[in-house]
Amino acid sequence: EDYIDFQFEFDNKNYICELKPSDDQNEIKYAIQSAIGQILRYSYDKNFDFKVIVFQNKPNRENTKFLEYLKNNHNIYYLYEESNGIFKGNIL
Repeated sequence: EDYIDFQFEFDNKNYICELKPSDDQNEIKYAIQSAIGQILRYSYDKNFDFKVIVFQNKPNRENTKFLEYLKNNHNIYYLYEESNGIFKGNIL
């Protein structure tokens, strides 16, 4: 699709994911903003159980507060790679 990086089904749940490179905190803030638009645009007329933004680096406190708001109010979650294939975030 033009708007999203990938989607998949796991355990009878539908996932939509947007991957965002994020080498520093400013890039994470921009990545969140652009990912929201892409996820909402693509999921508007489709049914997904989980909408996920995946980052390279850990978000800072300010970004984490906003990401918690997205989870609680818009069902948008996040993951980031802590080290060598180990991911953390608010979807786990």
